[in-house]
Amino acid sequence: MFNFDKMYRLHHPTCNDNWYNICDDWNYEYQTRSLASEETINPEDRIVLCVGDSFTFGDGVYYKDTWSNKLQETVLKDYKVINVGIRGASNDAITHVLSNWCSKYGNQIEIVIAGMTFSYRRTYYKDGQPNNLSVGFLGKNKQKWFKDIHSSFINMQNEENDKENYNKNILLIRGLGKICNFKTYWWDVESQINPNFVSDIHSNKLLDDRDFTYIPLKIFSANSIEERQVFYISKDDGHWSSEGHTEIANMIAKHI
Repeated sequence: MFNFDKMYRLHHPTCNDNWYNICDDWNYEYQTRSLASEETINPEDRIVLCVGDSFTFGDGVYYKDTWSNKLQETVLKDYKVINVGIRGASNDAITHVLSNWCSKYGNQIEIVIAGMTFSYRRTYYKDGQPNNLSVGFLGKNKQKWFKDIHSSFINMQNEENDKENYNKNILLIRGLGKICNFKTYWWDVESQINPNFVSDIHSNKLLDDRDFTYIPLKIFSANSIEERQVFYISKDDGHWSSEGHTEIANMIAKHI
C-alpha cells in the first residue's frame, strides 16, 4: 500500500521555522508543495514528476515562480507536473520518493526531472521514520541517539563513501526509468560549487542515452560573479531566485 504519510513525514525544517521562506501551496502533512492528491490524479493524466531537494522545492520563492510551474505553463501544458521536492533531502530520500511514486503511478509517469543533491547528505531511520543529516548540522534539542548517529556520520563521510552512495542512487533512477518506461532529465546541485563534480564521480558516457539525459548547470558559470548573483536569492542564500528558476526552466525546455 502506497503510504504518503509515512513517506513524507521527514524530520527536516518546516516552512514556519524561518520567516524568510515562502511556502505557498505548502502541504504540511506531506512536507512538500504542489503535491497533487490522489483525488486530483486521473487515470488519463500524463505525469511529469519533479524530485529533488530544496532547489526543486523552490525554497524562498513563490510556487508560481519555480521552474516546475514555469514548465507546467509552457512546454509541459499537456502534462500534470507534480513537484515533490523535499527541503534538505538526501539522494537516498529522493530516490525513495521516486520509487514510491513509481509503485503506484509508474504507468502514468512519462517524464522524471531529478535534481540530485549534495553527495554528503545521508538518510537514517529511527522507529520507521527517516532523518536527514548533513555535515556540521546537529540542530537544537536533539536526542542522544541522533547525536550518536551524527557522530558516526561525520566519521564515515569521505570521498569513496560519497561516490558509492551517489552512483547507487543515479543507477536506481535510471533503472526505474527502464522499468516504468519514463524519460529522465537530471542534474546535480553540487556542480554549482564544483563544475567538474560529475566527470569526477562517474562517466556520463556510460549513463547517458536518449531516455536518461544529464543536464549541466553551465548557465550559472557562464557569467561573472556579479552577473550570476541575480540568479540567487542573496549572497547568504544560494537558492535560486525567480530569475534563476526561469533560467533552469529554459535550460530544461531545450532538452525536452
